[in-house]
Amino acid sequence: MKQIRIGYNDFKMATLGVAFCALMPATAANAVAIAFGGAAIPNCVLYPDEKTYVCRDDATTDIDVVSIGVDYVVTILGNGELKGFTVALGVGSGVHGDLYSKSTAALGVKAYVTRNVKALTSVVVGVGGYVGRDLEAGTTLALGVDSYVGGNVTAGTTFDLGVGGYVCKDVKVIPMHVAPDKTAALGAGAFVHGNLEATTVTLGVGAFVNKNMKAVTATLGVDAYINGTLEAVTATLGAGACVGKEGDIPTVTKTLGAGADWGLRNCPLLRPRTRCTPIIYGRENY
Repeated sequence: MKQIRIGYNDFKMATLGVAFCALMPATAANAVAIAFGGAAIPNCVLYPDEKTYVCRDDATTDIDVVSIGVDYVVTILGNGELKGFTVALGVGSGVHGDLYSKSTAALGVKAYVTRNVKALTSVVVGVGGYVGRDLEAGTTLALGVDSYVGGNVTAGTTFDLGVGGYVCKDVKVIPMHVAPDKTAALGAGAFVHGNLEATTVTLGVGAFVNKNMKAVTATLGVDAYINGTLEAVTATLGAGACVGKEGDIPTVTKTLGAGADWGLRNCPLLRPRTRCTPIIYGRENY
C-alpha cells in the first residue's frame, strides 16, 4: 500500500507552539467560506513556502464551506477533525487528520486524507486520491481510477470503485432491505481486500474480492473472481471468472461463462500480494 505522507519535523512543531502562544483567543470560526489557499486563517499557522497550514481543531465548524487550494496541506492538531458543511480538496491537496462534512466531500486528483472521512451525503475521491482509514458516505460514493481506502467503506446507496482502485477492508452498501436498490461496481482490476455486501454487485474485468461477497444479483466480468464465498439469488460469471465456494444460502440461478469455475477448486490468486497486506518474510499475512 502506498505510504501515507508523514508529518512535520520536531523543529517545526516546536516553533508552532510558540506561534500559537501569540494567537489571540478566538471562538470557533463561523465564516461563510474558509479557503486554505495562502490567506491567513484564524486558529491556524501558515507556512507559505511549503503551502502548509497547521490548525487547532476548532479552526472550522460544520456550518462552514471549506476549500483547500491546489497542493495545500492542512494538519489538524491532536485528535481533531476538519469540519464543514461542504468540503472540497483541490488537486494534490491533503488533510492530516479526520474530515467531516455535514453535506458533501470532494477530493480532487491525488488529494488525500490521512485518517477518516465521513460525509452525510456524497463523497467523491479523484484519480489517485486516497483515504488512509475509514470512509463513510450517507448516499453515493465514487472513487476514481487508482484511488484507494486504507480501511472500511460504508455507503448509503451507491459505491463505485474506479479502474485499478482498491479498498483494504470491507465494503457495505446498506441497509440492503430498504429500497432503492443498493449497488456496488468495481472497475477493471479493482479489488476489495475484505468482504463486499450490496444488493446489486458488478465486478469488472479482472476485478476481485479477496474474502466473501453477499448480493441479490451478482455479475462477475471476464477473469473476475471471489476468493471466499458468494451468497446471491442470481449470479452471472464471465469467461474465466471464479468463485471459491458456495455461501451458506445457495445461489438460486447461476450462469457460467466459458472456463468459469464455482466451488470446484480454490480461485487462483492472480494478485496474491495485494497492496493492503504486509509481506512478512516473503509471505502474505492472510
